[in-house]
Amino acid sequence: MTGCLPLHCAFAFVRPPVAAPLCAFYVLSGLWASNAAAADAGVLEAARESTPTGAVAALRAGADAGTDEAGGGSRIGTGGAIKPGAMIRPPTSGPAGETPGIPSGAELEAAGAAIGEIVIDNQNIFNLEDPKDDVKLFRLANHLHKRTRKSIIREQLLFKSGERYSRRLIDESERILRGNAYFYDAWIRPVAYHDGKVDLRVTTRDVWTFNPGFNFGRSGGTNSTGVQLEEINFLGSGASVKLEHTTDVDRTKSLVEVSDMHAFGGFTAVDVNYANSSDGRLRDFTLNRPFYALDTRWAGGLSGRDDIQTDSLWDRGQVIDQFRDQHEFVQLYGGWSNGLHNGWVRRFSSGVTYDERRFQPVSTWTGVTAIPQDQRFLYPWVQFGLVEDRYLKFFNHDQIARTEDFYIGTTASVRVGWA
Repeated sequence: MTGCLPLHCAFAFVRPPVAAPLCAFYVLSGLWASNAAAADAGVLEAARESTPTGAVAALRAGADAGTDEAGGGSRIGTGGAIKPGAMIRPPTSGPAGETPGIPSGAELEAAGAAIGEIVIDNQNIFNLEDPKDDVKLFRLANHLHKRTRKSIIREQLLFKSGERYSRRLIDESERILRGNAYFYDAWIRPVAYHDGKVDLRVTTRDVWTFNPGFNFGRSGGTNSTGVQLEEINFLGSGASVKLEHTTDVDRTKSLVEVSDMHAFGGFTAVDVNYANSSDGRLRDFTLNRPFYALDTRWAGGLSGRDDIQTDSLWDRGQVIDQFRDQHEFVQLYGGWSNGLHNGWVRRFSSGVTYDERRFQPVSTWTGVTAIPQDQRFLYPWVQFGLVEDRYLKFFNHDQIARTEDFYIGTTASVRVGWA
């Protein structure tokens, strides 16, 4: 069948949804962090007023020394109101302000500072150096959990050593890191400034990422059961693996899902879904390099889906019709942008989509069958997108002791295709 696809235009003010906790460990971690945040606020404020410049080197050394400890955190000795051995713990109690003795972000940019060493401080779930957290349950959680690899964190940064310091890229890199479900929080702070170079400390804190599940229900005289095992940060790689087996009134299905948003050492995403069911199958594959940052210049992707299942129509608890539904979908696209200019991003994309659905009678169905009409579309399309660079950042706003990003800008997109 042929025709002109409807013009699609979307204008939206977007506020990113906040992910719900994945497990009880989120709650435990949040309760712990909220108590620590209040206590550490005074310590951090005192540090800003009384920490001598020489302590900055100690802070940087402490980050290097404490990076591979299970609990994370680093202790530095300072003068003034800070007692020897007091803990300055931005990774465990929320992001600190500007580091004492280091120029502000605006001053570093004005001075043309270059980025020196980048220290990755990948924290575990709980800080075992804090007596409040050094309990059996939290120690067990840290022991069982595999921390996010430093290489995975480094790959998501929009800057490298030797490049010019940019506060905008620092902020955007923080947003990218915080957008991962396996991080409770993430932030980037300068820890030393020397010879025109600024050393940065990238701090992340993990959450509990293994989610087993079981469900049981009964409705209309029929039981439904399900069991799943999901790990959203498999062996600290940032990849998600899910195994699921469900049984309901329509079908019995076994599913395997694998997703890696940073495959091949970059921002290329790979998603694979494979399922076998009593009435069909599912094969789904996506390879995509999106516009992952505001200044990303190109994007491209390929996706395909082959889904077969039996659709049942119900009326007052009885099946009144059944038919076979086979869905095939393939899409290939590429995109280009001239980057961020004057606070706005303009993106152009084009692609081709193949979308077909075929319906057939079911051999085991003896009733009357009204089979839907087959559908087949093959069409090229072009798209224009507009994005405004406008974000707000809050701490402890909707979530306990957590940095949250809110998008308050304008986005618009228009896609036109012909089938």
